[in-house]
Amino acid sequence: MILLLARYHIADGKRDEVVGQIREMKARVEETEPACLAYDVWQSQDDPDVLVLHEVYADQAGVDAHRETAHFKEIVEGRIVPNLKNRAREFFDPALDT
Repeated sequence: MILLLARYHIADGKRDEVVGQIREMKARVEETEPACLAYDVWQSQDDPDVLVLHEVYADQAGVDAHRETAHFKEIVEGRIVPNLKNRAREFFDPALDT
């Protein structure tokens, strides 16, 4: 499994637009990407313009396939990223055997 944490710092005045686009993205991921095991979005308690996406994929192939989908290119790259001040992503592997 691979965990992806993406931190979005939303541009001023763009929060509602970005949240709507993330909602659309989440629905498409859940409908079409079986290798995505979780796709959750969290809001900072200190700043509502800071979101963390918590995504879990079955394997690297699932991560790669996600980035190649039309909905990722259209929604994330085409609409969300231009409305962010900053985006940071980190990838994690399990630390403990389960």
